[in-house]
Amino acid sequence: MLYVDERPQTFDDVKEQEFVIKNLQSQAKRGVFFNSIILCGKYGTGKTTVARIIARAANCENRDENGNPCMKCASCKSILDRSGTDVIEIDGASNNGVDAARKLMKEINYIPMSKYRVIIIDECHRISPSAWDALLKTLEEPPEHVMFILCTTDETALPETIRSRAPIYRFESISTGMLARHAGETAKKHGIKISDNALNLLAAYADGSMRNVLSLLEQMSMQSKNITESDVEMLLGINHYTFTVEFISAMLSGDLSLCMERLNSLTAEGRSVRLFARDLMRTAVDMVLQKTGITPDNGNMEYISLLKEKTAGYGMAQLNSLAEATAGLEKGMRKESDTYAMYGGIISIVRKLHKDSPCMEAEKARAVIQPVKSAETAQKETPVRAVQDTIPMPEPESDSIDFQQAENNPDSPVAENGIDRNIYVLPDLEQALMDFLPDLKREPQGRFDTESLEIFFLLQPENTASEKKFNIFGLPFGLGVPDMGRKQSFT
Repeated sequence: MLYVDERPQTFDDVKEQEFVIKNLQSQAKRGVFFNSIILCGKYGTGKTTVARIIARAANCENRDENGNPCMKCASCKSILDRSGTDVIEIDGASNNGVDAARKLMKEINYIPMSKYRVIIIDECHRISPSAWDALLKTLEEPPEHVMFILCTTDETALPETIRSRAPIYRFESISTGMLARHAGETAKKHGIKISDNALNLLAAYADGSMRNVLSLLEQMSMQSKNITESDVEMLLGINHYTFTVEFISAMLSGDLSLCMERLNSLTAEGRSVRLFARDLMRTAVDMVLQKTGITPDNGNMEYISLLKEKTAGYGMAQLNSLAEATAGLEKGMRKESDTYAMYGGIISIVRKLHKDSPCMEAEKARAVIQPVKSAETAQKETPVRAVQDTIPMPEPESDSIDFQQAENNPDSPVAENGIDRNIYVLPDLEQALMDFLPDLKREPQGRFDTESLEIFFLLQPENTASEKKFNIFGLPFGLGVPDMGRKQSFT
C-alpha cells in the first residue's frame, strides 16, 4: 500500500502539523517525555504515525540534533520490524473492556529492554468507562519506565478525568495544496503519470487526509499509468467543474427548468446525488471567497478563472444565501441519498434565491410604495357610504374637565409651566374601572406624608352629573396624586 510505504519515519518527514512536531521535537532533544500523551484529530492526519515516531525517539540511542531517531540503532530497528517488546500497540475498539485493562496493567510491570515501555492505544475513545476507571490511577501516576500514547478521532468522547491528566496535541486537516504536492511527489517516485488537474481534484476530495489522497492515487494507478482529470471524475462519480458552475449559475438566475434538465441527466448517468450536493456546496463557498477577494484553495487556474467570471454578476447577499442553502442541502443529503430529495432541495433553493434576488426586492418595493394622492382626488374616490358609516366622536360629558378653562385659571395646576400634575379620568372610563376593580373603591388605608404630598382642588362645573365620591385611586374627587418622583409608598 502506498500510504504504508510512504509513512514518515522521523519528525522532519511529517507534513504540516508544525506546532505538534516542534513541541515533540523539543522533548526529544532534551530526552524528557511526558508519561501520558493524547494525540487527537481527523483520521489520516498522522496520529498513529507520530505516535510510532515518539516511541522510536524515546528509546533511540543516537538521536540527531533535531530529536529525530537515527533508524540504525538496535532499538529503532526492533521497533521498525516489530520484533521488540518495548512498544505495544492496542486497538481500543476491540480491547475496550475491564479484562483488557487488567491485562495491560500486568504488561507494564515488566522492565523494558530500552528506556521506555511505550503503550500506544489507537481509537481510545472506544474504551468503556469501567476500563478507564481501571486505568485511571496508572495514567495519573505511571511508572517511570512507562509511556502512554492515546490516539483518538473524538477528543470529547474521552472522560474528563483522562483528559485532565495528559497534554493534548491536536492534528489539523492537511491543506489541499500540500496534499496535491505530496501526491505528485509520490506519483513521480513510483512512476505514475498524472496531470496537475487530476492531482488537484484528488486532493480536493481527500478531505484533508494524507492517507485518503494516497489511497485514491494508488487506486487510480491500478487502472492506468497515465491518469487524467476525466479518469478521476469517473472514479469518484462526480462531474466536471464546468457542469457544477453552470448549474449554480442557473440556480442564481432562477432558471428552474434548466436545473431540472441538468439534474435529470446527472441521475440518468448514475452519478451520486450526494457527491453532487457536496460539489454545489463547495463551489458556492468558493464563489463567496472569490467575491471577497480570497482565492480558493484550488490549484486549477481554469476553474478559478471561470469562478471569477460567473461571480462578477451577483451580489454578496445573494451568494451568501446560496452558500447557506447549499450547505443545508449537503448536510441533509449525507443521511438521505434519495434522488427526489435532491430534486426537492434544488427547487427550494431556486425559489428562495429568486425570491431574495435584487429584482424581486425592487418589485416588492414598488408594490409597497403607493403614489401620494391629492386631497381632492382622495375625496372624490372616497365612497359616500363609507362617510355615512363613520361613527362620530361623542361630545364630552359634563364630568369631563375643560382644559382650556383650567389653563386660563391662574389657580389651576395647568397654569404653572403648562404642566398638569393631576390625573383626570373620563367618567365612563372611571366607571368601567370601578366596576372591574371594586377594591379601588375603598378609602385609602395607608399613610400620606403631608410634606411631600401636593393637593390640588379642582373646580368642578356647577351642573355636574357625577355623584361619585372617589376616583380610581381611592381618593376624594379633586384630590391630587402624590408626587411619584419622591418614591413615597401608599395603598
